[in-house]
Amino acid sequence: MPKLAVPRLPRPTLKSPAFPKPTLLAPTLPNPALNVDPPATWLWKKPARLVPMLYAPETLAGVPIPVFSRPDTVSPRFARPDCMLP
Repeated sequence: MPKLAVPRLPRPTLKSPAFPKPTLLAPTLPNPALNVDPPATWLWKKPARLVPMLYAPETLAGVPIPVFSRPDTVSPRFARPDCMLP
């Protein structure tokens, strides 16, 4: 019995079809709302903006500024536990 000649087709590939890219793009006008820097972009560029400003009262020349001393008590969060007990 003679064999039938079956045409060999190329194996199918899983590539998606490549669409041609448009040669001429539609002109777009600049949107000023998109040019605003979101806060996350200047966090690493300008750290001076993020430095917290200490409250400095306006004083006259020759008037002493009160300096507050460190408190004698330690915050319980930073207090060391007493490990000397057996």
